[in-house]
Order: sequence, then structure tokens, then C-alpha cells
Amino acid sequence: MKKITFVLIGILISLFASCSSDDVKSSENYINSITFSDISSIEITIRHDLDSIYIYITPEDYDKLLEAEPIIKHSQNAVVSYINSNWVEGFKVTAENGDVRIYNVKIDTTEPKKFSFEVWNDQNGYYIPTGSNSKWASGNAGIKMALQFSSKGVDHSNPKNYPTKDTIGDIGNAVLLETMAGPGDVFGRDVSLLSGNLFYGNFNVTKAMTNELIATELGRNYSAKPKSITGFYKYKEGPGTFMIKGQPAEDKSRKDVCTIKAEFYRSDNNITLNVETIEGSDLVLATASLEPCTETAGDKFHKFEITFGPYKEEPDFQKHNYKLAVTFAASKDGGSYAGKIGTKLIIDEVEFVDY
Repeated sequence: MKKITFVLIGILISLFASCSSDDVKSSENYINSITFSDISSIEITIRHDLDSIYIYITPEDYDKLLEAEPIIKHSQNAVVSYINSNWVEGFKVTAENGDVRIYNVKIDTTEPKKFSFEVWNDQNGYYIPTGSNSKWASGNAGIKMALQFSSKGVDHSNPKNYPTKDTIGDIGNAVLLETMAGPGDVFGRDVSLLSGNLFYGNFNVTKAMTNELIATELGRNYSAKPKSITGFYKYKEGPGTFMIKGQPAEDKSRKDVCTIKAEFYRSDNNITLNVETIEGSDLVLATASLEPCTETAGDKFHKFEITFGPYKEEPDFQKHNYKLAVTFAASKDGGSYAGKIGTKLIIDEVEFVDY
């Protein structure tokens, strides 16, 4: 199965799982999942890197949500309590060894359609888009795991060492996705190249401990039939030779290409597809992509529009739930550690257009 290009580094779970015994008490204090009974029009994203829980709910179910009690799965031997005796104010998770993590809760009833990527925060050593852009994620969190255990000793606290970050757009900030040299040997695995990526979805840090592909959760709830995705981009191929796992490609003329792609899929029972499951899935109703996604002329931004179709069936929002996944990547084959160092894709002013 061909993988969508993500460079998300999975580190062996044994390095992260804390032990629990009479002598060593666990430091794990994560909320792994939250569900609510009898509420289907809901989307819950747990961002461990931000200590935040984002909840999207349709306006008609908002009051019902406030009265509901959450069903929580959390780290073993941890204790979860509410802030101010009300889960809406947040959660307090106390690990077996006493370490405390506070999760803030943010509830939204509006689906964003336009994204300018103006506001970014330095989080755990790398940059992330925030505010109305917080529904977007990248592989930076997984890459941080690799950099921490790199044989090259790369500074993982420097945001410039990550392939997804902010840059200057035509007006204000934009998203820079860059293909960079990898950290080298990571527990015997040759991570020679890292491709910057941004996707409409969530990177699940806890799942990344065992499988970086299923950790890349693609798509968020969407209650309209999308027609197209528009925005502005510029793309510059890196200099030199196309590399594959640290070795020059046999085809010396091989070009690097980017990814601008979207999928609209059925998500009943709150199913979320990932890199491993989305390609070829029967749940996907329609796709849209920019072909070819190659170098743009000059130094100016160029407008792109990718259109969905044909739909294999009409969405029925009375019977089913749906999600929209959108993916940008500097090197299309970056998931196989293939591309050109220095390749850059800049994205700005993305908009979802519906029928």
C-alpha cells in the first residue's frame, strides 16, 4: 500500500512506558480517550503537546453535551478529577508518582472554513499553528522523538531544526514545509531525510509510541459537501541529487514533487482514517489533488484549486457522519525517506469551498 508522505518517527514503546512496581511508580498522566454516550455529532481531539482537549459539537447538541458525563480512558494507575468540580473547566490527571497534568477544555460549535496561519506558538521546541488553525497538525511531535535519541545529537529544542514551521507570506505569516536532512541513526534505523508536512487532523502522540502511521489521524468532522480546496502556494525543488534512504537515486534526473491532496469520507461511529487505512478505503467518497505538484515560476505565490469528484455517492447528512482530510507535504515520497534536501513548499490562505 502506498503511504501518503509523512515522516513521523515511531520510537519503541519500551522507551516511553513507565514501570509500576513497589520500587518504581509510573509517571504517566495522560487522558487517552474521551467519549460521551448518545452524542454522535461530536469530535474530540486530545492534544498532549498543548495539554488541551478540543471538542467540536453541533449547536443543537451543545446543551446536551454540557449535561453529559464523559467516559474517560487514561494512563494506568493514574487518577482523573475535574477542575472546579466541572469537566467543562478542565481535567486534572495525577500519575502514580504524583506528577500532575492539567488539560484545558475548549468547546467550539463553528466549523472553520478559512485558514490564514497567522498565529504560531513554540511548543516543546517546535512551532505549531494555534487559534482557529489548531485543527491542523504536523509530524513535528514524532520528529521530536527521533531528535531526542539521534546519534548526531541534534538540538531538538531549536524550532528551526523541524521541517514544519512558520514563514513570511504575502500578507502576514504562512506555512513553510521543508525537506531537511534527517538525524541519522535512531536505534539502528537510518532516518536520512525529513519531509515537512501539514494535515487537517491530529497527530496522536501516544499511538506514535508503537506505530507512527496510525498516529497520523487524518480528517475532522465536516457537515457539508466540499466542492474544492483553494489557497496559495509556491514550491521550490531542492538543489542536488534526489536521495532515497541516504543514497542517490539511480535516475539522476528524478525530480522532487509536493503533495496537495484532500479526501472526503464517511465516518460513522466517529471512525478516523489514518495514513495506513485511508488509501483505497471504501469509506472515501471523493478525492481532490494537485497534479502535478511541481516547481512554481518566480518567487511569487500561485493560486491553487483542487476539486473533488466524481463522488461515488451523494453524502446523506441525516444518516451518516463525514470527515474531511487535507494533506500538504514538501516531498511526496518523504515517507520513504526520499526527496531532495532543501525542497520547500509554502502554503497560505487555505479555504474550504462547499456546494
